[in-house]
Amino acid sequence: SASGKQTYVNNAAVSGNSVSQARTGPTDAGNPAGRQYSVPATNTVTAAGATATKTVTPSKATIGDTVTYTAGAQVPAGINFYNLSIIDTLPNGIDATSVQQGTVTCTNADATTCSVTSATALSHTAGTGSRTVIGWLFGDVTQNPQARTIAISYSAKVADVAAATRSAVLSNAAHVVWDNAVMTAPTSAGATFQKTSTNATAAVTVTEPVLSIAKAGSAT
Repeated sequence: SASGKQTYVNNAAVSGNSVSQARTGPTDAGNPAGRQYSVPATNTVTAAGATATKTVTPSKATIGDTVTYTAGAQVPAGINFYNLSIIDTLPNGIDATSVQQGTVTCTNADATTCSVTSATALSHTAGTGSRTVIGWLFGDVTQNPQARTIAISYSAKVADVAAATRSAVLSNAAHVVWDNAVMTAPTSAGATFQKTSTNATAAVTVTEPVLSIAKAGSAT
């Protein structure tokens, strides 16, 4: 079976001879008295890849609040995805040390349950700009007659840091990664994979109270 985003090249050619004569096979040049003609053709096919999805609840939170993310991999039918993983880059303002893994779900296109029911947490790595890269490994997800959506939920707290101020938008991006053949399973969210999807984003807007004080005095 094909693997996600793998490219396959098909080469073909048509050949003939200017003088008639029976040929024993495609590589037989035909009548040596004639001229041999050949025209090649090439076509490249790329297998479908996985698509990332991402949501967060609630979309507004204050310092210390817990938000819950759900990241998903939409996997097309008939395609293999080896070491299928979800990689998420948490922004500065979301406490990476507070991340708690939730449930893993796998749903077929016809809404029935499929077989991927667990994920292994990958070790965190440092991202750019005080971001933290986290991830989960689903393993080798081999071809299935139906398209599937594999999703994982996880929670984290809004951190008490300078980046988390009133009205700040803490946006993070998740993407799906995989290999095109059986390979050693990764252990780190910073591991290198052969293929990747585009990013799916979700954002939390920070809320904070506005304090004011009024004071009045009178002469006595």
